[in-house]
Amino acid sequence: MTQSFLKPSVIGLIASFSVMAGASVQAQSKTEFEISFSSENAKVGLYQKEKFPEKKQRYGIEYHHSGNKGDLFSGIAEITRAGFEQAPNLDIGFKGKIYFIEPKARALDSGQGLMLGVIANYWLPTGTPAFISAEYLYGPSVFSFGDADDAKEFNFKIEAKLLDTASAYIGYRKIDISMRHKTLNFEDTIHIGFKVAFE
Repeated sequence: MTQSFLKPSVIGLIASFSVMAGASVQAQSKTEFEISFSSENAKVGLYQKEKFPEKKQRYGIEYHHSGNKGDLFSGIAEITRAGFEQAPNLDIGFKGKIYFIEPKARALDSGQGLMLGVIANYWLPTGTPAFISAEYLYGPSVFSFGDADDAKEFNFKIEAKLLDTASAYIGYRKIDISMRHKTLNFEDTIHIGFKVAFE
């Protein structure tokens, strides 16, 4: 049952954004690999990024491991507007995330669901391209299945572009997933991360 829910949903999400990307020859496309980690958590992601004159979009897959909490698999899709007339340094957008949680505790079964939320990036007036980013995602019970009840995720980071194809960041991430028997505080830590992009 888990596989039948997860795979079609992730594939459909990625396919829909692929159609959007192919609709314009003005898009700049890049593949991006990302890794972030703290003392007890590690996350890796592979994404496809599309940049248009007035918007950006990204979609991909993620694997997130917590040493004492379990494993979290996700498919994500996000779209942001690049700047506004009154705030050219501000990007605002929306993000969707399909997740599958496999808790380490034997008392908890696996669960899956959908989270939706908002993203905001503010580009700093610095010589090196850098920005502050914040995002909040929420998955209510109606979008949750298995042992999952609801889910919340908050991310905050400061990122700087070190090279044309590489950047680094430091951030804070908090993920809470309410399960049938208890709330699983999957992560609540400061972490560092790196991104590498390929044409």
